[in-house]
Amino acid sequence: MFDVLSSRDGIMAHRMEYPQLWHAHLFLLEKAMICGRRGETDKAAELFRAHYRGEGETRCPKEEQVNPGHQAYLRELAEKLGIEIGE
Repeated sequence: MFDVLSSRDGIMAHRMEYPQLWHAHLFLLEKAMICGRRGETDKAAELFRAHYRGEGETRCPKEEQVNPGHQAYLRELAEKLGIEIGE
């Protein structure tokens, strides 16, 4: 498993095959970071917004959110990165 997830390409392709390893609800944010690092800024911003809005099958239900400061952190991060989150 670790050999499969040892690269960005491996994480992008196979990460959800191992949801027990990390918080699955962060997968869109993980993908956004990888896309941003690759220079795919439009895709990174799209994924970041989807994570912020709780979209997708890996969303974390509001009642299960462990860190109530996560949304505030994402707003600050979006501003720093120049990502419009459209509140």
